Amino acid sequence: IAGSPFTFEFSPAGSARAKTLRAYDGSTLSGTFERVEAVTPTLAQLRAYAGRYASDELDVVWTIEVHDSALVIKRIGNADTVIQPLAADMFTTIGDYMRFTRDARGSITGFTLVSGGARGLRFERVVR
Repeated sequence: IAGSPFTFEFSPAGSARAKTLRAYDGSTLSGTFERVEAVTPTLAQLRAYAGRYASDELDVVWTIEVHDSALVIKRIGNADTVIQPLAADMFTTIGDYMRFTRDARGSITGFTLVSGGARGLRFERVVR
């Protein structure tokens, strides 16, 4: 970026489909980002995420349901929130990100939420 200490490096260099982006502030690496492929889950794949998820830290339970062809979070006292797929096991709403986790058998066990200054809020699946 001309006139600033910030630079970006794509890897592999010269590739139209770079897999990694590194950001530098002067000579200090400030971030590394990996390319992810966009996904369009099938209705059956979306149903695998449906269930109830509890956060001990927030002392809340959220229900995730499939409505039409989208996942929706239902929370007491809040409007339903549609979440959009970003990549495998990763969804977003405006400014919030959810990364679902799986056990060794591939079953969804919960998700981690990043939301407006809160990072790493854990929700465990309590009912499938």
